Amino acid sequence: MNVEDTQLMKNIISQINNFSNGNKVLFSVSYEKIAKTNIILLRGLLEELNKKGILITVDRPHQYMEHLLRMHRIKYENLLFIDTIARFTGEELSDNLNIGNVKILDSPFQIDLLPALLSNNLNSGNLSSIDGKIDVSNVDFILIDNVATLLNYNDPPIVQNFLENYMAKFNGLYNIFISLTMDKITHNSLYEVARKLFDKEIDIDILRIPKGGIDRERRGKSLLSEREDIFDLFSYRKCYTGGE
Repeated sequence: MNVEDTQLMKNIISQINNFSNGNKVLFSVSYEKIAKTNIILLRGLLEELNKKGILITVDRPHQYMEHLLRMHRIKYENLLFIDTIARFTGEELSDNLNIGNVKILDSPFQIDLLPALLSNNLNSGNLSSIDGKIDVSNVDFILIDNVATLLNYNDPPIVQNFLENYMAKFNGLYNIFISLTMDKITHNSLYEVARKLFDKEIDIDILRIPKGGIDRERRGKSLLSEREDIFDLFSYRKCYTGGE
């Protein structure tokens, strides 16, 4: 992370380090910066605050986020991936991927079933639990990478209904940090629904240091440069499967 990214991470942490203003936070940022913002947020939560959490991927397969986390040397052993998109991409996934820190759902078209999978009373001591349910009793945070992507697979009322049920699932659970990162201009209707469900909204552009205020020589390599943001799933699969 360069100076800008590190300072943004610190600014985010200062805003979310306690739940005095509520534990449900909506981050607004331009569409092209959503992935970058999520990586910065994950680094703050996983490494700076030493939290354990869940990342629900609906925008890209979980391998994409793993690729970015490894590339930026962010430890993610305390992160469980709930992948709603991997099977829909046509990738052949081995059943053994559905264990450990990854749970593969059937498709983004069944996103309305997700809230029922999250349980706060299993007390299994493990994020991934029996009967297909996911224990959140020991989880510190839950993120969705880009909820607006669900509009590509579902009608707006279905996505809105999912978001309302998803947020209702955590009413009274003030020990879990719930976050969404959205572009309020590109998907304004969904943003307006989300805004009413969250305790607090943080505008990332306001938190970020103005580029002109940082010496270019001190910036270093930007997190998620244009080149780094390209993820070749075919190359990843060759590496993961031994070239098959």
